Amino acid sequence: MRTAATTPRLTRPERKAQTRERLLATAKEILLRRGFHAATLDDIALHAGVTKGAVYSNFAGKADLFLAVVDAQTRQRTAGFERDRGHRGHRRGTRPPARA
Repeated sequence: MRTAATTPRLTRPERKAQTRERLLATAKEILLRRGFHAATLDDIALHAGVTKGAVYSNFAGKADLFLAVVDAQTRQRTAGFERDRGHRGHRRGTRPPARA
């Protein structure tokens, strides 16, 4: 029996995006703990709760996954810097008001 409180089914692209995000988070954790050479795609897949095929469906290999983790971290940090800069009241390329 279905209830009105059931969550809607995700579309295939939504599921793939969710899997990719889970892989990125898991890979970051394992790569930080073990290092690039000791980390394996088998371990990343296992800890993310997906198959190794799901890893290869999203990334060409370990180096590609590593670069995606670095890219995600770079984007996250850049967004944080942009937010912080906005709180100071001036944007890039402009000077804050001169003090008298």
